[in-house]
Amino acid sequence: MYPPIATAIIVLIQKGDEILLVHNRAFKRDYYGLVAGFLEAGENLEQCVRREVMEETGLTIKNLHLNGNYSFQNCRNVTIENSELNTKDAFWESENVTVINSTINGEYLGWHSKNLRLVNCRISGTQPLCYAENLIMENCTMATDADLAFEYSSVNATINSEITSVKNPLSGSIKAKGYGLIIIDNFKKEQADCDISILES
Repeated sequence: MYPPIATAIIVLIQKGDEILLVHNRAFKRDYYGLVAGFLEAGENLEQCVRREVMEETGLTIKNLHLNGNYSFQNCRNVTIENSELNTKDAFWESENVTVINSTINGEYLGWHSKNLRLVNCRISGTQPLCYAENLIMENCTMATDADLAFEYSSVNATINSEITSVKNPLSGSIKAKGYGLIIIDNFKKEQADCDISILES
């Protein structure tokens, strides 16, 4: 028999060179620590962070910097703003997620997602946004390591940078400042119907 597993978060709240420590009234001594807590049913990690910080400090989180793997996997109906996400495999199997004015660093971003919308975001990491359904990107940029993008994805993207490489997008439209390489395999799963063009200045 396996022991029960409880997912928890711990948060470093920083302002300049200072960090916020909290004190639990149940502590018998003057012990201080970081905000921490357990994930509640139906809650994703970002929601848990925001709730725990509000409960323990009364503060509202505005600039979330997340470090981890599989961040926001299987999450639904979430909006993330003004954040820096350093994570491998973010947004896998997610649905109805919007990310605004954020930086997302990490490979395999958004695989198998549905209705992922990225607005004014900077994307880095290999093989981003593959196998995505109804992917929308508005006014985004892609770092040079964001290669082999959009494989088997239905996508409508406006990219204000060059894209190192695009591989086998299924449908929609991709407009970028330029392309290093466009790869369309003869043995791909489905016939592609994606318009790939240069974004006019």
